[in-house]
Amino acid sequence: MEKFYSLINSPLDTLLALIGAALLSILGAFVKDWLLRLFSRFSLTVKKRRIANSRLIYRQARILIADPVFLSLYSFKALKMAITWVTANILCILLTLYLQEKTDAFLMDNTPRLTLLEMLKSSNPDAFTLPMYMIIVLILFILSILSGYKSTSRSRILFKAYRIRMRQLSIDIKFP
Repeated sequence: MEKFYSLINSPLDTLLALIGAALLSILGAFVKDWLLRLFSRFSLTVKKRRIANSRLIYRQARILIADPVFLSLYSFKALKMAITWVTANILCILLTLYLQEKTDAFLMDNTPRLTLLEMLKSSNPDAFTLPMYMIIVLILFILSILSGYKSTSRSRILFKAYRIRMRQLSIDIKFP
């Protein structure tokens, strides 16, 4: 609990924790992509799925290139999803730290052997809030996973569309 209060009282520590959480979420995305690429090298099913996904991405990128307004709207949608993903990761990490501090304080005060159902029915406010925080952390974790997946897929489509557009512009431009 003291760490949480020090985060509230010290804006520099809070800023460093937020930056650290953002960097950890970005690092987690790179590690996830790297592991998927490593596992896909050894599996034929994953290779076939990757080829089908790359064809689908290419087709969607061609649709985006055909309409510049749709491309800009899709870019804003992808940006919104990326911001949602980073925010969900930061909230999940900070709430997990708060839950850990609250759990440690609760277990130090009284070391009960309560089940989850007994904790929900308990009159002790700490015993009631711990499962609620656990449920909120679980929901934020699921939101983080889903928004990370959507953000990654939209970013891949956008990067492919921008690469196609870059090739089109480089071919059309003739230098004197």
